[in-house]
Parts: sequence; structure tokens; C-alpha cells
Amino acid sequence: MLLSCSVVFGQTGDTALSGINKLSAKTFDRIGAWAARTEKRITRQTAKHLDQLAKQESRLEKALYGRDSGAAKRLFGGSQQQYRAMLTTLLSSSSTNHLPALKEYLPVVDSLHAALHFLGGPGATTAGLSLGKLEAIGSAAGQLQQLEGRWQQARDVESFIRQREQQLSGQLTGQGLSKSLLRINKSAFYFQQQLVEYKSLLADRDRLQQKVLNSLRNSPAFQHFMQTNSYVGRMFSLPENYGSPASLSGLQTKTMVQQRLGLGQGSSRPSGGSGAEPGQFLQQKVDNGQQQLGLLKSKLRSLGNFSGGGDVVMPRFTPNDQKVKTFLHRIEYGVNLQTQQSYGIMPATADLGLLLGYKLSSKATIGVGGSYNIGLKGGLGHLSYSGQGAGIRSYIDVRARGSLWLTGGWEYNYVRGFSTWRDLSHWNEWQKSALFGLSKKFKLSAARTSSLQLLFDALYKQHVPASSPLIFRVGYSFN
Repeated sequence: MLLSCSVVFGQTGDTALSGINKLSAKTFDRIGAWAARTEKRITRQTAKHLDQLAKQESRLEKALYGRDSGAAKRLFGGSQQQYRAMLTTLLSSSSTNHLPALKEYLPVVDSLHAALHFLGGPGATTAGLSLGKLEAIGSAAGQLQQLEGRWQQARDVESFIRQREQQLSGQLTGQGLSKSLLRINKSAFYFQQQLVEYKSLLADRDRLQQKVLNSLRNSPAFQHFMQTNSYVGRMFSLPENYGSPASLSGLQTKTMVQQRLGLGQGSSRPSGGSGAEPGQFLQQKVDNGQQQLGLLKSKLRSLGNFSGGGDVVMPRFTPNDQKVKTFLHRIEYGVNLQTQQSYGIMPATADLGLLLGYKLSSKATIGVGGSYNIGLKGGLGHLSYSGQGAGIRSYIDVRARGSLWLTGGWEYNYVRGFSTWRDLSHWNEWQKSALFGLSKKFKLSAARTSSLQLLFDALYKQHVPASSPLIFRVGYSFN
């Protein structure tokens, strides 16, 4: 029996390692690089907002000092020292030994950290892994720990800034300092939203991270390791035999509960000697259970919610939901199409445009693009294609109401047939167009949108040959 158990355990370990051995050391190097890159971004943004808030408070202190020096000393005494101390700690803490422990649940980071410690820690799990791979695993684990500590620093800074904003707003509202308080409110709000954005990025598993976790997911040894070493496992203290029949030992049966209540012997009172009615006895237990549930809910809030209930900076302005997004996440790509029927010897054309837009906010987008005019001539059996023109574009979209947008743009179009790109170098042959009109946008998904555009060309009379003043386009965009 002992030999059989040893063989099964060995096969399980080999199965778990076989998936990891298929991953190269570069996989773990890239995970470490991702953690280091994210940690630097969090550090940079936290330092930026700390410095910004310190300067705003300094200006507010000077403005208040001329009106009420006592209130200025009371509210701002030592605040600049606090900002400098936090900024110094943030920029000088490079060793994981000097970083605070994580107090918030980050699912992907927690799972990856546990997986890397499982692989790189002492024990049988490291058997069969090359030295280079072990070094890459150890380096990635260190970078993840650095990321966790830096995230906790950012959360501590966010908590301090939020409390300062609430304190200053509560004390100085109505003092004629509304513009200064609004600037502080904006900075505090956008910093909190910046961390919300970073947390959503940390929750997205990329392909490499998914490979590492998938290779270990079915390993019983890793599952046991996660129960005792993950953030959730440490918080809820799951028993070692959790999920097995042995974990049910000691639970009360229905008969035991009836005996405890004194119902099994026909008694109307519980057998605890307290003299309470069964209903009162049960109510006491329910109250105790509700207290335990309250503690459990507070733990769950710390796991899932960012600020836990009402700890949110309420904006006293209209927020720009794009402000905290990275540059690439504000970019949208698009394509549109317009057609024109043939006139005389001129072929029918299809104008295909490619667009690159930048979201200023959820209500405004600017962008540039290019187009290629394809000529279509002949019947179905003798259809021929030719280059009938090209164009460069700029545009702006502003939401008018609901899904209706105001659209404007400036375009240069080369409307002659050409055989080589060198023909397009004659700029005096390009025609100008000043467009404005309406766009109707249809949301297909969170990242995809289709649109219908009806535009008027204010310069259509200058075109040779004459063109239609109205332009109809069908578009599609995604980000």
C-alpha cells in the first residue's frame, strides 16, 4: 500500500512538472518584465499625484493664510512634511524588505505569486527544472513581490489623499476658495480612478500568465499549496483536509441539534440549563451567526471592492472617463466606405478609408486617416479594377445627443486615375473638401461600433469635375 501511494504521488508530481518543462525560461522572464513595467508605472503616477497635491495644498495654504492665519496653521501644519516623507519613501523603497505587506486581493497577481513560489521554493516541486529556469522563476517572483508592495504603497497614498481632500473640503467650503478646492478634488478623484484603471489591468491575464497557471491548475500539490499560501487561503484559514470527508468530522448532526434543544425528548426547553425557550435559544444563535456573517462580509469587501463601501472621492465636476486611460487605450481604429455611380466614361468608384482616432473624452474624438479610390468597370464577367484616386483626412466627432454625433473634417483628395504612387506628388492637383454633418453610431459591443454618416461638402463647387455636395458613408470602428 505504501509503495502504491508513493508511485501515485510521483506520477502526479511528474505530470505537474511536465507542463512547466514545456515553458521556456523566457516565459518567466517576460512575466517578471511585465511586473517590473507595471510597478514603474504605478510608482510614476503615484509620485506625480503626490507632488501635484503637495503644490496645490501649498497654494491653498497661502491663500488661506491671508484670511485666517490660525486656520491655515491648524489645517496645514506639517502637511508638506507628510507629502515629502511619503514621496521619499515611495522613490527610495527598492528592496522588498522595505515595502509594506499587501492588504488587498489582486487575483491574477496572487495566483501568479503563489505559482512561482510553489515552483521556485524548496521541495520536490523543483526537481527536474533547469538552473536557468529556476533563476527566471525566482526573479519573476521577486518582481511580483515588488509589484505587490508598490501597489500597497499607492493604496496607502490614495487613502491619505482621500482623507485630506475630505478634511479640506469640510473645513474650507464657503471660504471663497472654491477654485482651489475643486483642483484638489479633481486630483484626488483622478488618482483614485487611475488606481481603479490599474487594478483592472492587473486583473487581465495575458497568454503567458495563463499558460503558467494552466500547467499547474490540475496539480493536487499546487491546489494544497494555494489553500495555505494564497491571499484568500491565509484570510479564511482553510483546513488542510478541506473538501475531503475527513473535514466533516465534528459537525453536528440533526439528532445532536434536537438533543441540544431538548426537542428529542419532548421537552419544550433546551437542555443547556439556561431556562430559555427554544425560540429564544435559536434567536441567540442567529444573532451570533449574523455577527460572524458581518465579519465575513467585511473580509469579502476587502477582497472585491476597491475602496470598501463609501470610501470614494465624490467629484464636484463632470469627470472625463478617458483621462486615466493609457494612450493606447484611448486610440480607436476605423474603416469607412462610400460609393459613387459611374458617369459617362468614368467608372463607378468605391472609396475605402482607414482612420486612426484619439478619444479626448467619451463625448469627443479627433483623428486622421487616408483613403484609396478603387475604380470598378465592366460587367460581372469582365470586371476590372483601377486606382482612381487617394486622399488624406482629418476629422472630429462630438456627441450631440444619445447615439447622434456632430461630425466635421478637412480632406485633400486626388481624384484622377494613377498607375504609380509617384503620380500623387503633384499637390496642385489635389482637391480640398470641408465636411460637416451628422453621424449615427450603433454600439455592437464594448469595443466595436458601426456608424452611418451624412456629410455636406462646403467646397463642392470648386471641384473639377463637379462632385455631389452630399456624401454618405458607412463605417466600422473598434478600440
